Amino acid sequence: MNKKLVLFDIDGTLLKCGWVWIESYLESVREALPDWEVPHLSFGGKTDYLIARQLIAARYGTDLHPERDQLAEQIVQGYISRVQSHLEGRVRSEMRVLPGVPELLRELERDPRIVLSVLTGNIIQGARLKLAIASLEQHLDLSVGAFGSDHWDRGELPRVAVARAASRHGCTFQGKDIVIIGDTVHDMTCGKHLGVRTVAVGTGHPEGREAMLAERPDHFFEDFGSVADVLRAIAG
Repeated sequence: MNKKLVLFDIDGTLLKCGWVWIESYLESVREALPDWEVPHLSFGGKTDYLIARQLIAARYGTDLHPERDQLAEQIVQGYISRVQSHLEGRVRSEMRVLPGVPELLRELERDPRIVLSVLTGNIIQGARLKLAIASLEQHLDLSVGAFGSDHWDRGELPRVAVARAASRHGCTFQGKDIVIIGDTVHDMTCGKHLGVRTVAVGTGHPEGREAMLAERPDHFFEDFGSVADVLRAIAG
């Protein structure tokens, strides 16, 4: 029986987690990079560490800052600590699961042909926290997922997930048997070198839709409200 590896992005695809996460990240940036006005930067589809690296480069120029990796680590870990300080307040109250998501994950979880996990720019601590608060973690095998803590370059993450899934399940995943589902252009491009199936969803930031669709995903849905249609798209 051929198995499929189905990998969901988290933010904008499965859920919306609210402004407290971005605010916490920016607070951590200001602490690590003081006396500097933080420029506007799109977070969509990027890894937590890539965002930090881009901001450090903006602060110190194109030359590699000798303490770049340490500063990036300080930013990312400081951000998670700040989020955890809001855990019983805004982190929970601002969380919103997107339409059709619980039903879709339950249906995929029941299918023995599906290995179900995530491919996300969140470091693993942030991903687990978001999914647990949204009551989605139980549907996903996070041991075979790929996270922003695995590599700052999202393009490296599909290989990580494929290797983990192959090791755990004793089978090979390749080509269209790997399905990456997300709401940004980065979700559509990160697995191109592996020839994956891509499923785009329009629940992310509207300004990124044109670039996402320009990558010609295999399927596009406004949201996951029509679970049966999404299941057919994943099955191919």
